[in-house]
Amino acid sequence: MDEVSRAAALAKIKLSDDEKLKAAGDLEKMLGYFEILKSADLSGISADEETVPEYELREDVPSESAICTGIMDGAPDAADGMFMVPGTVKAEG
Repeated sequence: MDEVSRAAALAKIKLSDDEKLKAAGDLEKMLGYFEILKSADLSGISADEETVPEYELREDVPSESAICTGIMDGAPDAADGMFMVPGTVKAEG
């Protein structure tokens, strides 16, 4: 439960003792699954083997978005497809 308390402190969240106990149990389950995975026989699998099938993707063609155009139309100040905002940092010099 110390690890759960430490993780909660790092994440800046407050957990009750019951929540800590439940999280500790969940953590134990996850670590158990990793132990199962570590025992898997990977001897027939090459490290450079393609594991994700490659799909036919559409060509990436830039185009105007009707949604973006509508948003820009409602902006108080916009130019060249960008929102114009007042400067918040002044350059020195």
